Amino acid sequence: MRRSTLAFVVVVALACQQSPAPQPQPTPRNLTGVLGAASYEIDVPGKWNGTLFLYSHGYVAPGGRNAAQSAPGFARTWLLDHHFAAAGSAYSTTGWAVEDALKDQMALLDFFTRNVSKPTRVIAWGHSLGGLITAGLIQLHPDRFAAAMPMCGVLSGAIATWNVELDSSYAFKTLLAPQSQLELVHVTDGFAALDLAQKILTAAQQTQQGQARLALVAALADLPGWFSPAQPEPAANDYTSQASAQWLWISPSGFGYAFPGRLELEQRAGGNPSWNVGVDYGTLLAASVDRAEVESLYAKAGLNLQQDIRTLNAGTRIKADPAAAAYLDRNLSLHRRRDDRRVAGFAQAARLGTVGRLGSSAGGAERGRARARLGQPALRHPVRSVLRPLHAGRIPAPVLQGLGRTGLESSGGFAAGRLRRRGRRLSRVRDRRTPQ
Repeated sequence: MRRSTLAFVVVVALACQQSPAPQPQPTPRNLTGVLGAASYEIDVPGKWNGTLFLYSHGYVAPGGRNAAQSAPGFARTWLLDHHFAAAGSAYSTTGWAVEDALKDQMALLDFFTRNVSKPTRVIAWGHSLGGLITAGLIQLHPDRFAAAMPMCGVLSGAIATWNVELDSSYAFKTLLAPQSQLELVHVTDGFAALDLAQKILTAAQQTQQGQARLALVAALADLPGWFSPAQPEPAANDYTSQASAQWLWISPSGFGYAFPGRLELEQRAGGNPSWNVGVDYGTLLAASVDRAEVESLYAKAGLNLQQDIRTLNAGTRIKADPAAAAYLDRNLSLHRRRDDRRVAGFAQAARLGTVGRLGSSAGGAERGRARARLGQPALRHPVRSVLRPLHAGRIPAPVLQGLGRTGLESSGGFAAGRLRRRGRRLSRVRDRRTPQ
């Protein structure tokens, strides 16, 4: 009896001294599927820290390839390596898909909460049109997000963005092909208009007079004078090289928005949402960062710049269809406090972490300005400039580091409480005149 008892004690002691069996490590998860008509992708690292980055992609040409991605490739790797989860919707449609995107992204966030886990914090971020969608998510759902980072975002809002495009197209036709059949609004054949615009552009590039007027067209849209990262940035007074770079912004990307893109937008909105009634083009040029370039090239070509400005101001103006303008206002304008004349747009008031690119056709402070005809002062949202050309290209290291800080910090400008308070207040305010 004593021997059996001693043996039992020894066995129990040895068992107690053994190391506990290792716990299995959580495995990374990649989820893909379709919610409604929108495909999605979700990535969750094995050691998730509880923060989810909800990515909104940029503009996809109508009918273009539109695969879902949780984050752009290089950023995806970085986020997962640093224990952040990532998710993104492809949206239900292409083109100016703001209305669909806002719904689809919130549906994906709800799906993540139900099928993965409720995040401790959610960071909205996105490129280009996705930057506007990012700001819209914060404006409409401030309680669901801890912070946001729009990159190269069209933060002047949809009305101002498309009015800027109309100004540029109006000057293009009025000064370079006034007798042409180029349709600026109520477009019936986007690709036919694109082809005609390309022919007008090619002819204008052949003469100094045409080049000067193209510079004015570019200045009214604040197009940058640097296009390719493979080339050095043109010198500040190298206006010829800057103008050549602006031609690349105008075509094909600018014309793609102006004609096929506008056709798709008008189909969504039920008419033309843009107008230039009451616009003084001399005032717009005076405020443009490209003014010195325009003045230099006009002098070189022997043209009278003020005469061309008078021609623009005397031309037949374009009125918006009120219902279409109301649609575009909903999808999406960014609102501000009536008593704060220093800001225009939710980006400044809510202190979003914004990132622009020197040489981005949509992300710079000038490109992001709100238009005077909306009753808004110049946009002065905080832009963290990344000195590289191209719009919404590869995400550089400083931006990824900013993403990491945004995901980990919860104080100051990124405080969730501030976003909620400002979001509730600002989303109730509308301050713009009736379109003309």
